[in-house]
Amino acid sequence: MRLSRPRLAATILTAAALTLTGCSSDQDSANGPILTTMGTSSAEDTADTPAQPTTSAPKSADGKDEKENEENDSTAEDDTRSNKAKPKDDRTNVTAGTVCGQVTSLGDGSPLFIVAMTDGVDCDEAMDVFSDYMSDSPSGMPPQGSGAFWTAPNGWTCGGSNYLFPGDEDQKFNKYPSCGPDSNEHLVVAVDPARVGELPV
Repeated sequence: MRLSRPRLAATILTAAALTLTGCSSDQDSANGPILTTMGTSSAEDTADTPAQPTTSAPKSADGKDEKENEENDSTAEDDTRSNKAKPKDDRTNVTAGTVCGQVTSLGDGSPLFIVAMTDGVDCDEAMDVFSDYMSDSPSGMPPQGSGAFWTAPNGWTCGGSNYLFPGDEDQKFNKYPSCGPDSNEHLVVAVDPARVGELPV
């Protein structure tokens, strides 16, 4: 359903008024409507009928009456307030130990969690790099050597067997993929979900 400009403006103004006044169901209805609009057409202004304020309470297409619509608006308003009270997740500056996402191991198809090893990691960037690295055909040059070293388009270096959990035997099969700005830096690692709690972060 497409609304005309006057109706759209009236709808927006009604929503704004409801938001600002915090209407409740126990409000005295004898006070009349909260918001009124005037006709905007010049033909309406010159007509013989007096210019009376009109309320902007259109019936909805589903046949709900005005009270039901107000209750729905109130519920939506409460949801909006609670969403504003909660800070949005800032994935561009996470703390160490944050799980940024999940990729699939090319070796055995098992899931690996991408975990930030230091504060200040951009999870979106880390997921872009790891998703590309773990794909069947990474951007640029394919991974090189037995360590599957790869340079990402953003300059990060990834290696297939870079990260060793503290206490694990130093064997290639015990190492996990990692990526970071330097070849020896483990900014983010891809580890078995069951071992995330063992990370020293």
